Amino acid sequence: MDTSGQFDIEDDSSDEDYEPSFCFTERPDAAIDIEEEEEVDETDTGDESDGPEYDQGPGVERLTIDSMDSLLSDTPFLVYKDCLLRLVQMNIPTSCQQCKSSVELMSDVVGSALYFSWVCSNGHLAKKWCSQPLLNRRLHSGDLMLSAASLLSGNNFQKISDFAKVMKLPIVNISTYHRIQRTYLVPSIDQFWINHQTSTLEDYIGKDVVVLGDGRMDSPGHCAQYCSYTFMEMESKTILCIITLDKRMTENKSTNLEKTCFEKGLKFLKDAGVNVVEVVTDAHVQIGALMNFLFQKKISMPTFVIPLTYGMEPRTLGKRLSRFPKRRVKRTNLC
Repeated sequence: MDTSGQFDIEDDSSDEDYEPSFCFTERPDAAIDIEEEEEVDETDTGDESDGPEYDQGPGVERLTIDSMDSLLSDTPFLVYKDCLLRLVQMNIPTSCQQCKSSVELMSDVVGSALYFSWVCSNGHLAKKWCSQPLLNRRLHSGDLMLSAASLLSGNNFQKISDFAKVMKLPIVNISTYHRIQRTYLVPSIDQFWINHQTSTLEDYIGKDVVVLGDGRMDSPGHCAQYCSYTFMEMESKTILCIITLDKRMTENKSTNLEKTCFEKGLKFLKDAGVNVVEVVTDAHVQIGALMNFLFQKKISMPTFVIPLTYGMEPRTLGKRLSRFPKRRVKRTNLC
C-alpha cells in the first residue's frame, strides 16, 4: 500500500469529491500462481460413429432424416438396467392360463416409471413389468433419485420440470416432489449434518478456539425473510455451526435476524463445550450494541474483533484512515 501522499488535516470535502492521497497496489509476490491450462484442440470433428460399430446388427433401429418425426413423437423413460434385463429374460405367454384367450400388451405411466402389462380379453393379468424397482410404500426408485438429484444439485422443481417437458420425459408432479422431499430427503440431510457436526465438534471440545462469523440474508434490504449465520474455525477453516432463522421467530423484524442468529450460534458452541476466546465479525451495529451491553453487565464473553468492511470504497477508507494522524497530533500537543 502506497501512502506517500500527505493527509489533508482540514478536509471538509464531501465523499463524492474526495480523492484519497494513496492508492492500493498488489505486490508481485502476492499474486496467485495459476497453472496454464493445456490447450485443447477443438479442430477434432470426430463423433460417436468413429468408435466401435454398435449401430450395426439386426434389431438396431437407425433413423434417417426422413424418419425424424418418429423420434420427436416418441417418449423417453427412466429405465434401470436390472429391470431391463429381467424384461429380456421374461417368458411372455401368448395365451391366458385361466381362460386360454389371447393376451394383449398394455402400457401405463406412473410418475417416471413405465409399466407393461400382459392382459387377456377377460381382464386376467398374465405378466407385469416395471422399468424401476419399487421401494417402501410403492415409491419408485427413479422418483426418489430424481427428486434427490434435483435437491442436492441446487436445482428447483421448475427447472427440472421444464427440462423434462422439452425432452417429453415423464417425471413426478410438484406435489409428489415436495412429499418426497419432506418425507425422505430433508430428514436424511438433517441427520447427516447432525452426525457430521457432532463428529467435527468433538475435535474442539475444551480447546481455545477463534471463530469467524458472518450472516447472509435471502434478499437485500429490510424485506429479508431468512438469515443463515455461519461460524468457522480460523485455523482449519472448518464450519462449526450454521444457524438459520425465519423473521417470524424475531417478531417479524428482519433487522433482528443476524443478531439473534449470532447469539444462538455462540450459545450452541458454548453448550457443546467449545471455548470460544475470540470472535471475528463484520461491522454490524446490533452485534456491536450487544458487545457493549454484555461489557456493561460484566458478563463473561469472548474477545470481539470487528475489521473494516471488505469491499469498502477507497475514498471512504481514505477519509477514515486520514483521521488517525489528526488524533495522534492532538494527543502530542496536549502532553
